[in-house]
Amino acid sequence: MRPAQWTVEQVVAWLTEIGLGEYGPQFRQQEMEGTALKRLCMLLNQDSGASGNAKTQAVWRQQVEEACGLNKLGHFLVFWSELSRLDF
Repeated sequence: MRPAQWTVEQVVAWLTEIGLGEYGPQFRQQEMEGTALKRLCMLLNQDSGASGNAKTQAVWRQQVEEACGLNKLGHFLVFWSELSRLDF
């Protein structure tokens, strides 16, 4: 099953696989299923390139921190890196 089709529980299982299972409750509360992950990946990555808008990227990072609890930079970087590797 492609990540875009994951349920919230499958997203939580993925978080556990990548060592970020502690954020599962927040992802459940925010109803972060596969389609939401795909959109988030697109939003984060569209502004990350050399021509990207760093201010917009910072806003999205703040939104992720507040909504999903990813407020530790190291955890956010792991999340973003692993999210970017998913084949939606």
